[in-house]
Amino acid sequence: MPGAHRTSAGVLAGAAPLLLLLLAGPARAARLPAPASAIRDAAARNGEASMQIAARQRLFDYAVAEALAVLNATLRNATLPEVDATVEVPLLGGIDVAVRDVNVTRLDVDPELTRVAIEAGYYHAAAANVTANITFAWAWSKGPLGGSGTGELFLEGGSVDIVFLVRNQEAGAPQLVPVSSAVAFRDLSLSLRAASADWLYQALLFVFSGAVRRQIEAAMDDALRTAVPAAVNDALATLPSSFDVRGLPFSAVFTYAVYTTSYVVVKGYAEVDAPDAPAPSLRAPPPLLPPRLAAAGACPFPSTPLPLTPAQIGGEVRMASLYAHDSVLNCVAWGLFHAGALKTRLQDGELPGLRLITDLFGALMPDLPKAYPKHGILLEIEATAPPTVAFADPAPPAPSPSLGGAAAGAAARSPGSNDGGGGDVSVSLSYSTVVSVLNASADGAAPLEVARLAANLSFAADFGWDAAVVGAVNASYAVVNASTAVAPDGWSKAIEWALRQSGARLALSALWDAYVVTPAAPSFGLYNVTTGPAGGGWRGLSADVRVAQPVGGGGGGRDGGGRDGGGAAAAAAAAGSGGPPRPSLR
Repeated sequence: MPGAHRTSAGVLAGAAPLLLLLLAGPARAARLPAPASAIRDAAARNGEASMQIAARQRLFDYAVAEALAVLNATLRNATLPEVDATVEVPLLGGIDVAVRDVNVTRLDVDPELTRVAIEAGYYHAAAANVTANITFAWAWSKGPLGGSGTGELFLEGGSVDIVFLVRNQEAGAPQLVPVSSAVAFRDLSLSLRAASADWLYQALLFVFSGAVRRQIEAAMDDALRTAVPAAVNDALATLPSSFDVRGLPFSAVFTYAVYTTSYVVVKGYAEVDAPDAPAPSLRAPPPLLPPRLAAAGACPFPSTPLPLTPAQIGGEVRMASLYAHDSVLNCVAWGLFHAGALKTRLQDGELPGLRLITDLFGALMPDLPKAYPKHGILLEIEATAPPTVAFADPAPPAPSPSLGGAAAGAAARSPGSNDGGGGDVSVSLSYSTVVSVLNASADGAAPLEVARLAANLSFAADFGWDAAVVGAVNASYAVVNASTAVAPDGWSKAIEWALRQSGARLALSALWDAYVVTPAAPSFGLYNVTTGPAGGGWRGLSADVRVAQPVGGGGGGRDGGGRDGGGAAAAAAAAGSGGPPRPSLR
């Protein structure tokens, strides 16, 4: 999945020592290039994409408005050439007119008149009723006579038209390539800040109706071909198309496919592959990989086709949707297990605000506080099998009074919806727990092992954006060996309780903020987020997008602080989407 992961082990007060690898995460990722050959090979081997992102018309319309904000910032920094002209005025003859310091101070675009059409292989973006304000200094001379002043020009009825395509690059990052563009303004009006005769107004109007207007249109057209695509491509370049988890021999590779319907789909082909072990040799050094990893081979969890029709994907009301197959998580967990990475140590003195001592374990190991009062505890937790994740199918719709049972059952459920059932995702874990007492051995150095437990944990949850609702939890502990009394039921109840208290930590927004790190994350936010099963092992997340900081810079959001709700475009989108923009990525 595009993004990065970081190692994390957390503890909840009271039952903190028991939250083992539930809160452990994969190592932080480093971005690597994904050559086109590797993408093609991954697609050929895997057959079906395991991740898809659907970008709809509203997202493209909003993106065009934000791109025009980049155009605005670019034009404010543009320096237009000076203009010198001689204008023939009746009775006066030739008057020399000079225009200096021409600056575009404002460019306004009506978001309701900004559109992008998704065509066969191309995108056609257009904006109408564009207005621009230009300030300038002017001067005239006729022999020894002359005068000067300032003025302002209003260009109205402008149209901006650009055709572009999105091309996959060898390094994996897509690039926006402009094909053609055109800029034109229909009307102009002039305001002069000086006492002037009618002939001067007409002279300057003549200059602006020709040379200066053409210069402004040419500057905007040049920005559409250079500055705007460059700003968009700089943002695209921050999105990793391939990443490798440090210390682990598997990676994920993504390719891009464009559907020429009412939406665009980005398909991701994810690979989790252990490299081949070196051939045995008497002279060769032992392999660096653990034997079980070298023999593991490819991930055994295949993907299946996304069971949604183009009408269902394109008909979703949100700007974009992410669909992920449970094979993505299963392959990552499988690779981590075979790399020996699913293990953690929790020791007294390493957890801020919590002492991990024998007195805390009185209900779990009754004799331990008596035998070793206030001694530190060391917990060593390791997975004994690859964890598995399963995404449930959508629940059938309830019969409607206006529909028969069969018709109601056949009614399509909106992809990405959330029924709040609390059990759309099932997780199963098997792990061992070794409990040792610190400073209790004869020499006082090595920890003294007092119990070894085997555990199986399964739970179902609905992972929403703002909260996770944990449903059924089943934890089972068994004693493998112990030198003191152990209460397995107490361990089981404690982990069940701790898991049910972790809903806020397991919310998708919290997991995104904690584990997914990309340079683009501070620049955009998601709001009106819904999640839910899509069927066939797929799960969907649909959301509207808000640009908190325009891609081209310019000091943050439209108000300079990035908190304007994404400008007029986002406000218009929110008006039809059930509430004001609420950024969720920080």
